[in-house]
Amino acid sequence: MSDGTGAPPGVGGGFRGAGDTTPPMWGAILANWAVKVPLALLLIHVFHLHDYAVWSAVMLSQIFEGIFVALWFRRGRWMTKKV
Repeated sequence: MSDGTGAPPGVGGGFRGAGDTTPPMWGAILANWAVKVPLALLLIHVFHLHDYAVWSAVMLSQIFEGIFVALWFRRGRWMTKKV
């Protein structure tokens, strides 16, 4: 999934090509379980918003995942992986 920028799958593909699949995995885990699910539950059950709030949580989690993976990519440690 992507926020429309293509960052999570695009950068994730770069990691896979370099033989480093850990960053996309952690990005997805954190985006889903630390952002998407808690935010969706908060928006629906605490703030009593409608189902569109879930889609907002999905979008925000994808943006978070894109930033997380892009920052990890920028660190450059993926270039030292031996394939």
